[in-house]
Amino acid sequence: MCPVCKSTPLTNPGLRFKINPKCYHRICEGCVDRKFVQGKAECPISGCKQQLWKREWKVQTFEDLKIEREVDLRRNVTKM
Repeated sequence: MCPVCKSTPLTNPGLRFKINPKCYHRICEGCVDRKFVQGKAECPISGCKQQLWKREWKVQTFEDLKIEREVDLRRNVTKM
């Protein structure tokens, strides 16, 4: 479920989630488009104060965010 608009794949079959590699919060693609239309904005998740850009959000590959974070970390390490 999207924590911002409360949409689920059952109510919205085309729902795609995006995550941000800075804070690893997950929200739906529609909320990313609406929240970051003006450019840089604060993460819409309560308590997160990260300033993010729309271009930083990426489509979630893995269901588990811990795996997503680990894969990103390993990609960054292999780039070095």
